Amino acid sequence: AAADTPHILTVPCDGPLLPPDFATRMTNALADGQAELAVAHDGTRLQPVYALLPRRLLPSLQNFLAEGERKIDLWYARHQLALADFSDCPEIFRNINTPADRDRLQQESKIA
Repeated sequence: AAADTPHILTVPCDGPLLPPDFATRMTNALADGQAELAVAHDGTRLQPVYALLPRRLLPSLQNFLAEGERKIDLWYARHQLALADFSDCPEIFRNINTPADRDRLQQESKIA
């Protein structure tokens, strides 16, 4: 509701490995699919928190929540969905949730 842009781009706070072209790929998927919203796909499964959502769907989302629904996949199913293909870099969906996860990631980055 606070957004003043036509779209919002959502990503989880525990997924720090976004590629530099993430927003471009999401936007291209939306345009290419002539869809209402775009959601990332890792080649195996939908990654529903990584999404490009138009602000104009806010009333639909509010109604969905007012109905007591919470599962985002169910709300997505009510709209024309484009899948943004990230099968070439599924590691971007890796969750970093603990200090140990962070330390492992930092160590891997030093090795690579």
